Amino acid sequence: MKRKLLPFLMMVVITIMGSCVGGDIDDLQGQIDDLNGKVTELEKSQQEALLAEIAKLQATIAALEGDMDSQYEALLNNLTLLEDEVANNKDAVFYGNLLTDEDFAAIVAQGATIVTGKAVATTQAHIDALAAIKMIGGELIINGGTTINLPALENIGGDLMIKGLAEPDVTVELPALVSVGEEFGVMANSALVSVKADALVLISDYLYTENNESLTTLSLAALDLVGRIEMSNTEALAILDLSTVNVLKNVDIRYIGGDTLRLGNVEGDFYLANTTIKYIDILAEEIGGDLTISNNTSFETLNFKELVTVGGNLSFKSNKSGGYGGWSAAVVNNTYTFPAFEALVSIGGNVEVTGNDRTSIEAFNSVTTFGGSMIEFSSNGFELSLLSVFNAIEVAEGAYASKWFDIKIHEKVEWLNSFTKLKNVGDLRINVDRTEDENWQKGDVLKVDGFDALTQVGTMYLRIPDVTEFTAFPALTAFKGYGTVLEMEMPKDNTVGLCSMSALLNQIADGTITKTCEFKPTWNTTMDKVEAVTQLLAPCSE
Repeated sequence: MKRKLLPFLMMVVITIMGSCVGGDIDDLQGQIDDLNGKVTELEKSQQEALLAEIAKLQATIAALEGDMDSQYEALLNNLTLLEDEVANNKDAVFYGNLLTDEDFAAIVAQGATIVTGKAVATTQAHIDALAAIKMIGGELIINGGTTINLPALENIGGDLMIKGLAEPDVTVELPALVSVGEEFGVMANSALVSVKADALVLISDYLYTENNESLTTLSLAALDLVGRIEMSNTEALAILDLSTVNVLKNVDIRYIGGDTLRLGNVEGDFYLANTTIKYIDILAEEIGGDLTISNNTSFETLNFKELVTVGGNLSFKSNKSGGYGGWSAAVVNNTYTFPAFEALVSIGGNVEVTGNDRTSIEAFNSVTTFGGSMIEFSSNGFELSLLSVFNAIEVAEGAYASKWFDIKIHEKVEWLNSFTKLKNVGDLRINVDRTEDENWQKGDVLKVDGFDALTQVGTMYLRIPDVTEFTAFPALTAFKGYGTVLEMEMPKDNTVGLCSMSALLNQIADGTITKTCEFKPTWNTTMDKVEAVTQLLAPCSE
């Protein structure tokens, strides 16, 4: 009996234990299946996110419609190939982020060429591990390495950030990169000397650089489209060539050095300030917003010859030798000739040209459309031989229902000859003196011409004590303003007549014009209007 009972008991034990183990195995298998399902779901969501980034780039390109050329067609084809690779070659896709040494080792072991998430490269080993990568679905942050070359990288779905590189003479080469889905930033790199991405066609958001004290080269030879551009505190840059670029929003460049800046079309504002750039070559036909050129100390050559339209305000201020702000960049004497803006026909906003220390300004003489409310020229040097501006404009367009705008001229000049076709104006303020040399010696000539077609003004302030010859305002006959409509500081030389204004002056003297008109032999004295008109017209009968 005992012999038979033992095997029977063993069989019962084995059966019971087998039942328990089987249940555990089933539970474990269930957990594995559940985990695999979650991994599959995660991979699916990451794949969908990656494909969404590709689709976003494709949509950006498609929005270009008829403007799309061969480089965008090639980019679209490239993105389609990536879509196919994501869908059909699972081994090519690394699902997740590259953040640790283990992550970078894993992608090398897998032999993947596409990363669904983001990559943060902080060492040269990380950079080397990215050598075969074609696309990064999220952002790429380059925060380490000495010789940074990613020869296969073609597309980045998120941001490209190059920052904090401090090893001596660091260079960045991205020879195959054609698109960046968000921002491209180069910032706070104390030792970075060169960034080259000469195949890059598209930056969907904005390009910016900041605090790159050693950067001498930023080369983006094929760049065609960028959302906006911001650049500052990059003192060593030699040439910034953005001549092929179309900028969808604003360009803001300040506190940078270098020899040459070339720029293409800008649909928003263009702001250039506090630089030591020598040569400016603006190839844009249109700047859609404001054009501001301010406090640049080292100009030698300025080219705006292609510019036809400025949609907003135009401001050209204090571009002369001397210090500015607290920036420490070397300052050299600027020798530029004030740009003529010879092709410019339309300005949508105000014009301010002040403090530029020039010897001659002949500009804006093709402008026929003006939509602002003010044009000002003031304090542009002590030895301005000629101010000849806006000699094609007849009326303002869109400033007011009356199509009037205000003009302010305050200069030391030998010859003022401007606004020869203008028909009416709001508030007109002309304050002119003779030129002065470095020893404060005054010039011999102050000739006032122009405003030949002007028939009416709102109010007029005319200060011309140093005038030697006056032939302006021959058609002026009416004031449309209120209160004091004319305030004139008269010529000191009684032999200088205002014969060209006789029609207006006679109406003032005989009372036809009843509005208040003040005549001042000096700035703080006044005289009777009849006596003043007699004096001003006396030389005309000689």
